[in-house]
Amino acid sequence: MLGCATEPGVRRTESWSADLGATDQVLLITLDFDANAVSGSGTLTHLTNIDVQALTLSGTLRGDSLYLTYERPGKSQFQFGGRYAPQGLIGYLDGAEFDSVAVLFRPL
Repeated sequence: MLGCATEPGVRRTESWSADLGATDQVLLITLDFDANAVSGSGTLTHLTNIDVQALTLSGTLRGDSLYLTYERPGKSQFQFGGRYAPQGLIGYLDGAEFDSVAVLFRPL
């Protein structure tokens, strides 16, 4: 079940996308879960620029809440804090160019 804590040793993968209309960007992520530890990768792309930023993700899952740190080469990191909801993964991006930007991830 999406967003539920899993037993140690149980692994799963999820892929998500978000249209960040406030910043004209698209964020694609793949998350790998090993119990409550989260790692993954992603890309951040600007809609009017060919610049694609590679992202490395790490974080934790606590109940239905997810906390992620996005790191990228040569740029400041940013964070996501949110939760699983019927419509997707909802929360906020904060840090670097994001100042409490509301975001809705939809499953791929």
